[in-house]
Amino acid sequence: MKQILFLLIVMAMTACRPVRTVAIAWDAPASPPDGYRILIDGQVVLDIPPPPLDPACRCPTIVVPVPRGQHTISVVAYNRAGTSQPSASVVVQ
Repeated sequence: MKQILFLLIVMAMTACRPVRTVAIAWDAPASPPDGYRILIDGQVVLDIPPPPLDPACRCPTIVVPVPRGQHTISVVAYNRAGTSQPSASVVVQ
């Protein structure tokens, strides 16, 4: 009985999490920038150095925590010269 109750509590805790993770990837530039800013709904949520390239796509790939519901994700590159325009936005549900 205790094992079943523990399993139900773990399942309830997992199902009620307000955040999920989303993997995002983008084309690698010829010359890596100093870093990237990950934006959710236009707000910076992560400021990271260039991540390693994923061997499957030869592109930078990261996992981002995203609140439940519909949100827009985009990426901005930056270096000493300034900041790029945001990437094409992706909507996650």
